[in-house]
Amino acid sequence: MKILLPLIAAAIGAPLFGQTVPTTATPLPAAAPAATPSLVPDIHSKSIMETLIAAGPVMLALFALSVFFVMLVIVYLMTIRRGAVVSSG
Repeated sequence: MKILLPLIAAAIGAPLFGQTVPTTATPLPAAAPAATPSLVPDIHSKSIMETLIAAGPVMLALFALSVFFVMLVIVYLMTIRRGAVVSSG
């Protein structure tokens, strides 16, 4: 049980840092001249974590609380006993 919570936190937090889009769809050939302008504009896609940080401290607090409450619900669902919920009648 003690190992489960860090694993859930890592599973939730890991995709936040990996949401980047490569700048080019295919690698450039080695012989291409550097002076050739790109036909596709360089679009920078923000990751989820960059967006949360740019949104300010309130959004960071809301994100932290939402992760905490999801973990709390999972812990309570795992510890609930059938006898405590269903009556014996």
